[in-house]
Amino acid sequence: MKKAITCIVLAVCTSLVACKTVPVTGRKQMNLVPDAMLTSLAFTAYDTIVKNSTTLGKNDERTQLVERVGSKIQHAVETYMQENGLSKDLKSFKGD
Repeated sequence: MKKAITCIVLAVCTSLVACKTVPVTGRKQMNLVPDAMLTSLAFTAYDTIVKNSTTLGKNDERTQLVERVGSKIQHAVETYMQENGLSKDLKSFKGD
C-alpha cells in the first residue's frame, strides 16, 4: 500500500513539474525532455540522414519545389510568431 501511494505521489509531482502550455495552441503538454535537448537531437539525426542518404541535386525541379514551399512555410511561421510576440521561441532553430 505504501508503494502505491508513493508511486501516485511521485506521478502527480512529476506531472505538475513537467506540464507546460504550448505557446501557439494554448494546449497543455508534458515535457519529459527539455526543448533544447530535443531540438539538438533532431538536428543531429537530420544531419546524419542527409549525410548517409542520396539526395537530389540543387538544380533538380523537385528540389527547387521543396525549397520554394519550405521557404513560404518558414516565412508564414516567422510572420505569425512575430505578430503574436512569440519570436523568442524560434531562436533555437537554425537555418541553412
